[in-house]
Formats: sequence, structure tokens, C-alpha cells
Amino acid sequence: MKSMKGRAIGLCVLAVLGAACSSSDDDNELPPTGTKYYAYVCNSSSDKVSGYSINTTTGAWTVVPGSPFAAGDDPISVAVEPRGKFAFVANNVSSNVSVYAIKATTGALSEISGSPFTTRTTNKPYSIAADSSGRFLYVRHLEDEVSAFSINSATGVLTEIAGSPYSIGTDGGNSDMMVDPHGYYLLYVANFAHGVYGYTIDFDTGALSPVPGSPFHALNSTRALSLAMDP
Repeated sequence: MKSMKGRAIGLCVLAVLGAACSSSDDDNELPPTGTKYYAYVCNSSSDKVSGYSINTTTGAWTVVPGSPFAAGDDPISVAVEPRGKFAFVANNVSSNVSVYAIKATTGALSEISGSPFTTRTTNKPYSIAADSSGRFLYVRHLEDEVSAFSINSATGVLTEIAGSPYSIGTDGGNSDMMVDPHGYYLLYVANFAHGVYGYTIDFDTGALSPVPGSPFHALNSTRALSLAMDP
């Protein structure tokens, strides 16, 4: 019996975040037979997350069963770990992260036990990113810091790692953050500070340390809200 493998991408409300569920596939090859692709979109005004199945031939999107799914107060950013097993949603006003198990055959979301997980009550999360190994999750706050969590590979439960939260630049504002495709670096573009901050990710612990020379002020007086990286 052929297995049905689910894959997903995450889309946030203000900026688009495309996260492939596997870094091992050749982008020039057709999807494996039986593979399904899903996308998730935050709806901040209704406190819900919409799920869609993506037709790999036409690119058309179809609403998945049960969508939209309840989230916290003002869901603003979503990430999917590389295996496509769990989705993570940053809720800005309620200052927490909702974690969902993704049903591989349909793309439906089920909130896991213990969710949502707090990101410290005074620090409202704005963006969220999972590393390429699916072991660590990073949550960017408006107060210029990042909370780092380990992800339980079996349950999706989040546990804040030692040293978290980390200071991440100054006067960053509501800007974007991402992990490079190999999971070596966390990058953050600072809206008001006009620069890009880089942090090395410790492979064993997920801890962050500044990249030498960071921040890189290449934006002059132009404000920036999002970033992208080639694979």
C-alpha cells in the first residue's frame, strides 16, 4: 500500500514565508507519487488559521476539511517544521504560540496537548521560524529579543532552551526573521535599525550567538520588513 506523505508551507499575514518541508528534494523533479502539499495562512482579524491543499499539477488551492482552525488572539505568523508534521502559529496579542499536528492525508490541523505555549506575557511575538532540522523554533518579539524552543519530535511540545530569550539587535520593530536552509544561521532584518542581524545556531542546543560583523548596515535609511534567502 502506497503511503500518503504530507508536506506543507507556511504563509504569514503581512509577508510571505515559504518553508519547504524537506531540504533533500531536487527542485527540478516532479513531486513523488502520492505526495500531498498544504499551505497555511494566518487570519489575524478572526483569530483563525486557514488550511489549503495544493494541486501539484495546476497549483490551485482547495480548502482542507475543518478550515479555518481556531488560534490565539491575533495570529500573525506561521511556520511548519521540515517534516510537515507540526505547524506553529505566533499569536501577537495573547503572547503565545499555538502548536498543531498536521494530518498527512488531509492537511487538517489539531491543536496538541499543552498548546498554546507562552512566549513571556509582556513580549508580543511578531515572527516565527523553525530550523531545517525541525528541532528548534525561534519566536521574534517586538521588544528586540528572540525566544528559542526545542521541539519534541514526537509530540510537538515546546520547551524553552537555556539562555532564552536572546537579545537580537536594537529598535528592530515589526520585521522578518528566518533560518537558512541548512540550519546554521538565524537572520533578522531590522525595520527601524536599517540593518540585517545574523546569529549562529548551536547545532546541539539551538542557542544563538552573534555572527562576527553583525549587524550589517546595508539598507541606509530605507526601512525593511521582510527577507529571503536562496537555497
